[in-house]
Amino acid sequence: MKMKAMHLSTHERTMTALMTPDMANCAGNVHGGTMLKFLDPVTYAYTSRYGGELVTFLASVNDMGKSSMEIGIKVIAENIQTEELRHANSFRLVGCPPAVARPR
Repeated sequence: MKMKAMHLSTHERTMTALMTPDMANCAGNVHGGTMLKFLDPVTYAYTSRYGGELVTFLASVNDMGKSSMEIGIKVIAENIQTEELRHANSFRLVGCPPAVARPR
């Protein structure tokens, strides 16, 4: 299945990363070391536009129960040179959401 290419300027690349609570200090600021850790993959993604693939993970909640949920993840690979997209893989994961603190 051939998909439409995402058109960005040839001088731009976008990467998104979820910052989780363990990556931040008590004030909620992301640790500098965590930010630095992302520089290598971002640099590689930009410079590899002359060969290689970028991978995008698309996640959604498929089903929600009382104590668990099913998460669907679709993996899209983009050839950086041709901007051609392909469906690389799909996953369905079942997990329990973090416990919500309740007043006693």
